[in-house]
Amino acid sequence: MKIVLDISYFQVKRAGYGHHTTELLNTLLKYDNENEYTLWGWSFGIDKETINHINKENIQIKISRIPGFVKRFYFNKLKFPDIKFIVGNYDVFHSCEPLMPSVKNKKSIITIHDLAYRKYPQFFESNVLKWDKIISLNVHKADAIIVPSQQTKIDVISIFKVPEDKVYVLYLPVNEKFYSYQDIALMEKIREKYKLYFPFILFVGTIEPRKNIEVLVEAFEKFHNSQKSDLDLVLVGKFGWLYKPIIERINKSPIKNRIHLLNYVPLDDLVRIYKLAEFLVYPSIYEGYGVPVLEAMASGTAVITSNSSSLVEIAGDSAMFFDPSNSEQLKDQMIMLSKDSTLRKFLIDKGLERIKIFDRKKAAENVLALYKKLLSFDNNKIFNTFH
Repeated sequence: MKIVLDISYFQVKRAGYGHHTTELLNTLLKYDNENEYTLWGWSFGIDKETINHINKENIQIKISRIPGFVKRFYFNKLKFPDIKFIVGNYDVFHSCEPLMPSVKNKKSIITIHDLAYRKYPQFFESNVLKWDKIISLNVHKADAIIVPSQQTKIDVISIFKVPEDKVYVLYLPVNEKFYSYQDIALMEKIREKYKLYFPFILFVGTIEPRKNIEVLVEAFEKFHNSQKSDLDLVLVGKFGWLYKPIIERINKSPIKNRIHLLNYVPLDDLVRIYKLAEFLVYPSIYEGYGVPVLEAMASGTAVITSNSSSLVEIAGDSAMFFDPSNSEQLKDQMIMLSKDSTLRKFLIDKGLERIKIFDRKKAAENVLALYKKLLSFDNNKIFNTFH
């Protein structure tokens, strides 16, 4: 088979789509030596240096480096030119986002990470919402849709009215670096680099309304008002849309000196920051997957997260859950977890066991089975390998 994999979000500074693209690529590189892959990307922010170091006989690389607005207009709106004229002949086009170029009569896969923009449009700017019509067209045009959770599958089927057997849940693993043992000296270097000279509660995610950071800040204030504690709050993540009110809320906090915004940090540093944290709080209102929850579990860090969307599905019995609208409840859980080392150890152990479900080899088998199914290599095989 000849597969074109859109790696446009394999960027130097990776977030949601970028994490998915990275781990999908790592998974296929590790377990598939038979099929031919063309790695196509268009973004100016693409991690060209890392991609160009990929050295496998079944891989060729074609990076277009097209400005985003040009790509969106020609490839996604006008559907011109056909992608075949850029990448050559192929069997399956696999997009790691909901948008795709013209593929004519070739088989195609799109990826829908979540439908937050449909369920919570107030959290998004108009330049995001305007793509809904084209996303809807792609949902019905594509031969298969990959989603990261059962919750997202339910949302896709409900909102777009597509057949259930067209939507496939793929549980991708987190980067293997999160599982690794960390040298104490290296940990101390990260503490020094980011001036983390204090115990802290950690949040990781884009600074945007959907992540519910204002409720976290409110709970953190109540946490300190109700007891004496040496825990600070560290927020790691790049600025997203509508971030300014969140920053204003932090700056107005009476304990703003205990809230530290690190912005984006490189992967190697993030791995160690997780391990330095007392625990992670992930208060998001809606998630298609919730990568930070998995990263924390793989890192051996206890988790408190909201009981919304896919987060209960992903965390299972390995986290504490709260109503994302209830800062009082979150405050109580933060107090409980900060004081009870036995509870933290229990959640850490449960998380390390839970993370085994998100297996890289299984993910590879699922994706390769989907490619074969689309090309009808085995019409008699019942396709039931996905979660």
